Amino acid sequence: MHPSTLAWARYEDLSSDAEAATVSRFCLFSFATLEVTASPTTTNIAMIEQEHPHSWRWLVVNADGFVIDCGTEPSKTYAKSAVEMALRAELKPVASSGPGEGGEDFPR
Repeated sequence: MHPSTLAWARYEDLSSDAEAATVSRFCLFSFATLEVTASPTTTNIAMIEQEHPHSWRWLVVNADGFVIDCGTEPSKTYAKSAVEMALRAELKPVASSGPGEGGEDFPR
């Protein structure tokens, strides 16, 4: 597995109170293990934290504060890798299908 290409920061090293407040809303287990990174191409942020000795929770949050992707992995390295994959996936165009192609025809 390749090392993370994102710049990760520990919770206690965040540079502003606003950043810390935003991130702390999503911490469920341990500020001591919480690490944060920002998407290089969007305003989304991502974080990891240790749930149990062999369980790391990860999530990606958009600028409006909605969790847009999350999961758990058996190690910190795998959790960081999952974040990278989730952030790469957000850049891929979403295939849409129009009326007659299995899509919904919503009134506008």
